[in-house]
Amino acid sequence: MEFQVINRNRNAVIPEGMFKLCGMEDAKLISMVQLNGGILLMPESVSTYQLLMLIDALNEQACEFLEAVAAECGPAEAEHRDMTLDEVLREFTVAVPDWAREKAGITADTKLDCEASEDAGVIAVYPASYRHDLTDVPRSILHCLLASGHSLYALNDILTAESENSDAE
Repeated sequence: MEFQVINRNRNAVIPEGMFKLCGMEDAKLISMVQLNGGILLMPESVSTYQLLMLIDALNEQACEFLEAVAAECGPAEAEHRDMTLDEVLREFTVAVPDWAREKAGITADTKLDCEASEDAGVIAVYPASYRHDLTDVPRSILHCLLASGHSLYALNDILTAESENSDAE
């Protein structure tokens, strides 16, 4: 069963049925925990057992999210299947000394991209047109996707396309 959160005067109103469905209809106080990209609502006071059940439910949800991402990535190409995570990440890392960044007026937190000119023997480095790539993803998630045979290269393409010339987070 899905419920829609109603936004009234910039305040979220959660339908009463949602609290009942979650077993929180008798909760006197609700605790709101800020997560990166979400909000977790739970009773202010929970027993150890309830906390363990919440951890299990969060784990199940995380697995569903990861399966959805893995399905988008698809299987790794044959030439990438035996690569380690560090080998894959090296292909997406553009490293420039601090002095060169400073001289070019590029801040340390600016994501970089590059192009190589075989004819001129030059590598051009410049601020990337995207905000996120594979190097921004937690290593534990990348390890999981890599170990299960999914394409990190496809994931990088998805991340860069979604954040191309945007303020996407």
